[in-house]
Amino acid sequence: LLPYSPTQKTPLYGHCTDPQEFWVPLIEKAYAKLHKNYEILNGGKMSEALVDLTGMVTDKYDLRSPEMRAAIESGQFWKDLKKYISQGFLVGCANIIKDQDGKPEQGFGPKGILFNHTYSIQRLADCPDFNQANGGLQLVRIRNPWGSGQGEWGGPFCDEDEAWDDNKGLQQKLDYEFSPDGNWWMKFDDWRINYTKVYVTKVFPATWSLYGCGGEWSGNTAGGE
Repeated sequence: LLPYSPTQKTPLYGHCTDPQEFWVPLIEKAYAKLHKNYEILNGGKMSEALVDLTGMVTDKYDLRSPEMRAAIESGQFWKDLKKYISQGFLVGCANIIKDQDGKPEQGFGPKGILFNHTYSIQRLADCPDFNQANGGLQLVRIRNPWGSGQGEWGGPFCDEDEAWDDNKGLQQKLDYEFSPDGNWWMKFDDWRINYTKVYVTKVFPATWSLYGCGGEWSGNTAGGE
């Protein structure tokens, strides 16, 4: 049995864009059963979820650390991100904000990015022919897994923003259509200000050899109890 919305005629939680496909709610159901219920899937850590779902390795980067700030300023992290995307790795980001007690805060930034909510990075684009006076444009395409609605970017290069008019031909170059679908482009400089963490799941190609060790953490200490 799956939670279902009789008004929207769709599964209540995750569902496929194509109504004839059914794999998303089935995976979500299995993951909810593993963790006992749907409610416990709310929140959590993207790094752990991606490891569970892929069986691969996830690295986490703190954009506020001195090492990462230096890598961003030098341009090395942009090169690293492009390499990860080209290799088919799964890349996500989040703006992690906690209160004085270390608990996640509710809310969003001045341009609409939600606190403690994970977004995926779909594409990166170097556009040296645009905004040449400032060295060209570096753009990041972001997706909100909720689709359209709350948590969308409202700054430069959001849908219908005047920045597109100031850069004639850029929309066509990126093959991008304005649509309320939870996808948008933003400048890399804006991205680095509005996000604090990056998660990279390294999905290794089938040509690589893989060796895994099965195991189980059980007993009185399982799950940290």
